[in-house]
Amino acid sequence: MRYLADHSEQIKDLSGLDEYLGILLLREIIARQKLTYNLAQVFIASFPGSTLSETLAQLDLFAGIPSAPSPKLPFHAALR
Repeated sequence: MRYLADHSEQIKDLSGLDEYLGILLLREIIARQKLTYNLAQVFIASFPGSTLSETLAQLDLFAGIPSAPSPKLPFHAALR
């Protein structure tokens, strides 16, 4: 599991795993902060109709993406 989690960017299909192993792998990937939108889609597609798939489908996967910093206003604009 550690090897797969370390190289999770290479994962394209997990349909050969049972749901329990999928959950263990997902935990390892999340612990390494390597869960991406595309990887979550692989989990969803590989475990259709499972609790794992339904849980991931309900997450707001874009909420964890940092937003771009807002442009700084010139000093004189902040005084208005």
